[in-house]
Amino acid sequence: MTILAGFRRKRAIKRYAQELPRQLYSDYGVSTFFTPRQIATVSKKLKLDPDFIIYRYAMFLAKEVFEELTATMPNPPSYEEARAAFVRYDPAATAENPNFYESGLGLFTPEDGGSGGASF
Repeated sequence: MTILAGFRRKRAIKRYAQELPRQLYSDYGVSTFFTPRQIATVSKKLKLDPDFIIYRYAMFLAKEVFEELTATMPNPPSYEEARAAFVRYDPAATAENPNFYESGLGLFTPEDGGSGGASF
């Protein structure tokens, strides 16, 4: 990967981490996982870089669904590698806390009546 490609990827993942969770939770409610269609719809709405969709999928799809979608892609990162990249570039470190709560759109704990949060 060239330096420019690495910079683009880092910038895209940071933007995903900042904007995508809030919009998904706002549009579809709090959930551990979302569908590929929901992710694509919100990504288009936010005008997110389509070149790095694999990282959006890793953030919000179950591992089995992720692996089905990436089976036809040339040289995709593994589920774990893609999620690790998100954690590395997540400015709010929300991925380190599976029950984060931010601006009223975060995830709740099961004790609060929520779904328990995403498990990054």
